[in-house]
Amino acid sequence: ERESVFTLTTPLPIEAILVPSQVNYVGRAVPTFVPGEPVLGSAAVVTRHLQTSYLWNTLRVIGGAHGASASLAPREGLISFVSNRDPHVLKTRQVYDNIPGVLSQDAHELHQHDLELNI
Repeated sequence: ERESVFTLTTPLPIEAILVPSQVNYVGRAVPTFVPGEPVLGSAAVVTRHLQTSYLWNTLRVIGGAHGASASLAPREGLISFVSNRDPHVLKTRQVYDNIPGVLSQDAHELHQHDLELNI
């Protein structure tokens, strides 16, 4: 089994652009792999699973955002999450914070059929 390790030498900046609006785009990019490291296809399956289940249900269905997505940038070593027309900036940041725990739980509870939908 292969393990990916990424050590940040400097903290990533946290940035926000403030505009007078009722709705927002809330995004986060997370270093997940060493840039340029070969990335297994399972990373794409996990990314799609996050987008079509957890993020969609939590941000779109429950939270009222117009959309939610997850994408993988293997060359940069990043996975990113974005909600659009999102009325809940702080709640969405917490949703992103919860992703590692959600994936850990799903690894034990995900049914084969649900997994195959994301392949």
